[in-house]
Amino acid sequence: MPVTTWFDEDLARLQAALDKALPERTNAIDIADENSRYVLIYSASDTNPGGYFLYDTEKRSLQEVSKSREWLPPTLMSKRSFMKYKARDGREIPAWVITPIDRDGKNLPLVVHIHGGPWVRGYSGIQWGRWPVAQFLASRGYAVLEPEPRGSTGFGRSHYTASFKQWGLAMQDDISDGALYLVKEGIGTRAACVSSAEAMVATRRCRVWSRSGFVALRCCLCGRTDLELKQTVSWSDTARLTDYYETDFKRWVGDKRIAIASNSRKRRRQKMRTRSRRRCYWRWVATTSAFRSFTERRCAMRWKKRASRSNMWSMTAKRMASIKNRASSISIRG
Repeated sequence: MPVTTWFDEDLARLQAALDKALPERTNAIDIADENSRYVLIYSASDTNPGGYFLYDTEKRSLQEVSKSREWLPPTLMSKRSFMKYKARDGREIPAWVITPIDRDGKNLPLVVHIHGGPWVRGYSGIQWGRWPVAQFLASRGYAVLEPEPRGSTGFGRSHYTASFKQWGLAMQDDISDGALYLVKEGIGTRAACVSSAEAMVATRRCRVWSRSGFVALRCCLCGRTDLELKQTVSWSDTARLTDYYETDFKRWVGDKRIAIASNSRKRRRQKMRTRSRRRCYWRWVATTSAFRSFTERRCAMRWKKRASRSNMWSMTAKRMASIKNRASSISIRG
């Protein structure tokens, strides 16, 4: 569970007292005024949606004010655990895993739930705010993996910068490697679903997962499937009001206009036609007797050149030896 550390000694003591009174929870202190008698506390956990408490600093009493999602009993909610796995290039990827409370946690159907951004802090130890999806899926018998692939903020600069120009490459591999790790550990099966809040799932994700041995289903909300349109669009608020596509987009993703122009569908067709023509031509040439005789003559000419070069070097060495002998005889006579 996430913990809070205060530099102020009084607040540190207050935090320790609250953590003791409300164990196995994350207790957030909200202070409106330093001289205020009352302090508002929001307390929640991975199984408890949370609630608000009022703490009296003079009486040192704690009073519950309200609850969030009273209809959800915490005893029926599943535990949320933090883990790290290694990607194929050796980088450690942090992730959150939740398994059904009424199952043994083995050979479960797997859902990989991916946050949007992707350069954001998508998840935390307590996930009851914007995306309480994992608890719902766990209540239906699924194991849920919520990875923090490279580019996710809050895990150091190296983890953040390792994602530059890796959209659809190493960033996607981190997600696949997380699912493969759960399968290897026996938690999940190869029948997996990829669920995305935003841009982390590309259009080729199912194809990549199929190559990895998964029976994959992709569910994408607000997905970005056309990066060329995303960068060249002029009518969006992002394009009109900011310089994002000329600054951060190039730094994070790259200049897709150049990449797409060099790898456009028309260009790929031209390359394929050229390669096929070359292959057909050389196959035809290799089968003719003229080509075989030409190759034999060319090899013979190369061997002659090499022999002449070796003869030339041997003649040069003999000449140098005779010159040295003459010079030594002249010095002896002198």
